[in-house]
Amino acid sequence: MFWTIFILSIAVLAAGLLLMSIQVLLGKRKDFPDYRIGHNPELRKRNIYCAKTEQRIIDGLSSEGDSCSSCI
Repeated sequence: MFWTIFILSIAVLAAGLLLMSIQVLLGKRKDFPDYRIGHNPELRKRNIYCAKTEQRIIDGLSSEGDSCSSCI
């Protein structure tokens, strides 16, 4: 009984991994979203900046429109 459930669960996991890998390889979306705060246009529209840029704004060294290109 144990081996039957064990083999069945391994088969279900393998099928799931196979289907997910097919989706990754053949999916429509080929690019990843931009995860960097300073380079994301949606975050820029909402005036959300990286920590370095916000500190420069607080210190008065930068205007609010500037974004930090060195932030990752």
